Amino acid sequence: TGVYSETDLFNAGRNQYAGTFFYAVTAPIGQRLDANLRVNLTINDSNPDTRYHSGLETGFEYSLNYKLAPCLLAGINGYLHHQLTGDEVGGASVGGNGRKLHVFAYGPQLIYRGSSWGVSAKWQHEDNARNKAEGDKYWLQLFFTL
Repeated sequence: TGVYSETDLFNAGRNQYAGTFFYAVTAPIGQRLDANLRVNLTINDSNPDTRYHSGLETGFEYSLNYKLAPCLLAGINGYLHHQLTGDEVGGASVGGNGRKLHVFAYGPQLIYRGSSWGVSAKWQHEDNARNKAEGDKYWLQLFFTL
């Protein structure tokens, strides 16, 4: 979970373990469209140094793509990230409401899909954020079969 120190103002790691479970499906819609959905559930452990326990998190990622050419697709993508249970410190709710995280994101994407590899470029605009920073994300992803 990364390097952590109680004395540092910013920590890249959270000093806790977490397990995330995914289920994903891709469905072709006719000859030129495909839809993708990935649902997840994250179970967080506690930080033993601070006794901070992040709540149960869930969400989904989605995309709907139109085939422009045999290997080239354009579409929309995004995600919803929502915290089901509140954060706690030493068993007490943080901030009175548990500081539950929530955010919804959406934006365009362009994908090249080869026979055993591909690349995607995405923009995701975050909206309706609660208890997290809101902004824009730009992704360049490479994927390949093993």
